[in-house]
Amino acid sequence: MLQELENWRNSKSKILTIENLKVVLSAQLGEPTKAQYIEIKGNGLVARATLWENGNLVLKAVSCQSDKQVILKHLNSCKAWQIDDELNWLLSQIVIYEPS
Repeated sequence: MLQELENWRNSKSKILTIENLKVVLSAQLGEPTKAQYIEIKGNGLVARATLWENGNLVLKAVSCQSDKQVILKHLNSCKAWQIDDELNWLLSQIVIYEPS
C-alpha cells in the first residue's frame, strides 16, 4: 500500500517539474502500523499526504505566507485508485492556489 506514494510521484514527475514543485518522499516510519508521507512545496503552499499501510490517508496544506491550514482531509481504508485520485486532487489544489 505504501508503494502508492512513490508510484504516484513517479507518474507525475513531468507535471511536478513543469510546475516547479519540490517533492520529498519520506522513509517508511512507525510501528506497529507503518506510514509514509510525501511533501510537496510550491505556489505558496506546503502540502503533505500521509499514508498508513492500512489505507488511511490524511491530506494537509499550509499557506507559507499566513501559516494557516488551507486543506485538511481524512480518508479511511482507501484503495489504490482512491489514493491516486486524492493525490491528483491535492496536486490540482496546489497548482491553482492563489496566495492572498
